[in-house]
Amino acid sequence: MKIQSYSEVYILDDLVWEENPVAQKAISRLPAEEIYARNYRIMTAHQLALTASILPESKALKPEEDVAYLTPYLLEAEAEAAEKEELNNLVLKK
Repeated sequence: MKIQSYSEVYILDDLVWEENPVAQKAISRLPAEEIYARNYRIMTAHQLALTASILPESKALKPEEDVAYLTPYLLEAEAEAAEKEELNNLVLKK
């Protein structure tokens, strides 16, 4: 079995982000329905991997359906982390 793309195993591009502390903060800010959909996609992808199968073409994710649902939250969390780091390293001069 050769998988051509993430869409054949029902993984959106935002699911492949490394789950570091900033990503965890972004994930925690997702609306409840998006968290449920994300968990469903992850479980489906795991099930497909366990059974060494891919989705039928009718259920495979289409490129227009692959939305960056996590990216706005990631950008916000990254900006906050950068600001916090900057403030933590601030040197006060007398």
